[in-house]
Amino acid sequence: MSRSIVARSPQPIRLNNIALYDPQVILMPEEIILLATANVKRIDFIAVVELVPAINQNGLLNLHINSIKLGAVNITAIAASIGKKAYSNWLSSTGTDPDNSIAQICRSLLNDEPFDPVFEIGGRTVRLSKIRIAEKTMTVLLTPLSE
Repeated sequence: MSRSIVARSPQPIRLNNIALYDPQVILMPEEIILLATANVKRIDFIAVVELVPAINQNGLLNLHINSIKLGAVNITAIAASIGKKAYSNWLSSTGTDPDNSIAQICRSLLNDEPFDPVFEIGGRTVRLSKIRIAEKTMTVLLTPLSE
């Protein structure tokens, strides 16, 4: 199911001179693996991101990236540097509020900065209060917040 949800996103996904195609999600115990074909200067590689989401003792969500690989090459440090610059440019060029949920997710991915996982879904405000990842399944508990 996760493959079909991810595959419905507009493709290719473009990040500077990299085009990403055929994204896939693999759920492993306590880890999410994101895969895609990355086309760089007309050469295809497999891009792999290993992500560990966790809620800390204060109820804050962190989206920790264990590694980013392009083919067999670990590019985690380079990707983080490029991502931080792109995030800064995005904030300044769009005037986006740095406290909005997308900005908080970006900072968590780029800086290991936990955030309060409160989102609006279907016109209701909810808190992601629990997440469990097992092989092929992910369970999340969304707690409605009183309005």
